[in-house]
Amino acid sequence: MDTLETLARPAAVTRPQLRRLLPADLTAALLTDVPDFYATDTADVLRAALVVAVGDRGTVAARGGLAGTVSRLRAATDAAVIGFHYLAGDPELSAVVDVVVELVDGQIMSTWSWRAEARTERAVVQLSRAWSDALTALVAQARKISPIPDVLDLESPSISVDLPGSVSPDALRRAIDAVTCRYPYLATGRRVVNGVVFAVQGAGTSLRCASHDEFQRDGRFNADWSPMVQFDLTRVGAARNTLTITANPLLVGDLPGLAGELRTELAGDPDHVWPSTMDSARPGN
Repeated sequence: MDTLETLARPAAVTRPQLRRLLPADLTAALLTDVPDFYATDTADVLRAALVVAVGDRGTVAARGGLAGTVSRLRAATDAAVIGFHYLAGDPELSAVVDVVVELVDGQIMSTWSWRAEARTERAVVQLSRAWSDALTALVAQARKISPIPDVLDLESPSISVDLPGSVSPDALRRAIDAVTCRYPYLATGRRVVNGVVFAVQGAGTSLRCASHDEFQRDGRFNADWSPMVQFDLTRVGAARNTLTITANPLLVGDLPGLAGELRTELAGDPDHVWPSTMDSARPGN
């Protein structure tokens, strides 16, 4: 666990301070694995976590690229300025809250100072804890990914399945979700950072639906990743849809088998009635 220290001070001090020391293992990840994964530097990661912690309660000075580009990091809107200083020597401390981050004996230590008339100690303690929690979350995400071997990053083949026109996108999504519950690796995502390809399980499943000139992508898929298993549903006519599954067989095992399991799930969907004729499967690319 990280440690929090309230610095001794007279009651009349107008700019009190507290310090938070991050544990060595968290520091090590923030200095190496996390910046590598997000293709940035440690200062940017620390700033981004502060943006998350501050939310709409203030504006973080000198926000970095990660805070501005990762979708889940919200830009702050309040006029109160939160200063951030990383390895900055002896910075000027004039913001409502200033955060000075240093490396002490291999650990990240942050010193939080604030205007006593503008912030309570409790509020700053909560802010520092939220910052630490955000850093822990960034580390957790970086740790659950792994590089993809070259053999898994080749162009993927596909298989196309003819389905009745009565199959709706919602019914197909339910079938995909049911099969993914049995085989969680179907929700694996792919991301390229500095030329290195990474994979992570749990990124979500992606179903794209095309009907004439309309195109829709399933919004549930994590925007930071591209799917390693792609499902595409195309309406060919009133009586027929085509489902195309694109995936590396080394990841999914058996593409025709996966198509068969989806057909089985669709056949058992109470909201869907199958015609007497069977659908067909054929190789794609």
